[in-house]
Amino acid sequence: MPKVVHASINSSYLWRYFEVLTLTKNMRVLSGASESDIEERKLFSDWVLRVGDGTTGEINDVDISVEILSDLLIPSSGNPIASIVESTYPNLLGNIGKT
Repeated sequence: MPKVVHASINSSYLWRYFEVLTLTKNMRVLSGASESDIEERKLFSDWVLRVGDGTTGEINDVDISVEILSDLLIPSSGNPIASIVESTYPNLLGNIGKT
């Protein structure tokens, strides 16, 4: 029977050789944007970065609450996973196998 080893890279002697990088600009959100969309996309991109960094929302000892604007929410018909898939890949089943 194999042995299971639980380890953390943080406690490894190799950690000192790592460089930690952080996302500072969301290039994908800004690519292909028209001049009129740039500011709105930049605000959204900055908000996503603040959520990722944990610097937005109300902080208490238990959790962090972040308000998400209604235009960013995906309406759900009771099955949230199906709603996300349909929103991300419209007509997925109808397009399978088509090139």
